[in-house]
Amino acid sequence: MEIGARDAEPWQEQDVQRAIAAALTAGLTDYRVELAPDGTISIIVGAPSVAADSSGD
Repeated sequence: MEIGARDAEPWQEQDVQRAIAAALTAGLTDYRVELAPDGTISIIVGAPSVAADSSGD
């Protein structure tokens, strides 16, 4: 799901809240919301990999 930018502001708080609400409504449990410099808001689905979770210890 992508929500486009409005006017001069790349994104607004309500846009992020709407993306999170959409993810919750869809029943997603493993996701993150990304904000791109151009204002694109993306919901990335999937659990992080084990390699991404490790702290390098």
